[in-house]
Amino acid sequence: MAEDFAAEQERLLNLWKGVVRKSPALGRCARFEAVPDVPVERVAGLARARDEILTHAAAITHPEVYKRWGTAPAVGLLMIGPRGAGKSILARALATRLEAPLLEVDVPQLVLEVLTHGAEVVPLVETWDEVFADFPRLVVHFDELDFERMHETGERRAGLPVGPLLEFLLRLVAQCAESRSVVLVGSTSYPDTVRPVFLSRRRFSRTLAVEPTFPDDHVAVLETHARLAEERAERTLFEPIDWKQVVEGERALSPGQWVEALHCALRGHARREAAGEEVGLVPASAVREEAIALAATAASTHAQPSSGNYL
Repeated sequence: MAEDFAAEQERLLNLWKGVVRKSPALGRCARFEAVPDVPVERVAGLARARDEILTHAAAITHPEVYKRWGTAPAVGLLMIGPRGAGKSILARALATRLEAPLLEVDVPQLVLEVLTHGAEVVPLVETWDEVFADFPRLVVHFDELDFERMHETGERRAGLPVGPLLEFLLRLVAQCAESRSVVLVGSTSYPDTVRPVFLSRRRFSRTLAVEPTFPDDHVAVLETHARLAEERAERTLFEPIDWKQVVEGERALSPGQWVEALHCALRGHARREAAGEEVGLVPASAVREEAIALAATAASTHAQPSSGNYL
């Protein structure tokens, strides 16, 4: 089984390398995951969103059942929610459920590629249908559809040729929606400014709000990531911690920021051990201090919340 898994992974990676040869621009603005490994059960909190992912996956794998109930699968799934809420992890969970590779397209970076390397983007447009012909099923995630905003800072780019860029992006999305092998997913952190033209029956016919509930989802995220860190380390890393008490009073932090704070605390302990110091288990205070420092840094630099993708 392990040999079969490795062979399939290598085959998919070779297919992706062929895609990148055809379109280097796509290679620079997209991330390809041959075999995603994020079971829906491992996504912490977000019960309603997780249920929708399971529903969407079942509609794709068992359309005949949905027909018996007088309905049909959604054409595309658009996730809306703040940075760090869990949209990218949900896309990975969907791909895992479907046993399909995942292609995550950074839309603001794609727009930058169009503006700076326009000639290299032409092959992408011309061969977009052919590019994925060898994939029996592929989840394509268009991340941050509000392409006028820079992905990392959220600031608007001035002077963009919005009309041509929108037409270009809509063409790629439409081709995915029409393909039998592509499962179309989109996301945006700015639902109030995303173009309404995306929200059509032919593109993204289902909108999913990804909104963590405070404090329950934040606590669930910390518990999950602490457990996963200990599984990787194969030992206990944290003192007994009441995570609800840790997040209390810090409503402004996203789940992704809490995950980053948890790993900052772990890295701090690892650094001290590497320096020859005696270190104990990570206390709640270390995670909370890192979270507060992270929030202060983000506020002073206008940085966007971390995605928290440590799964």
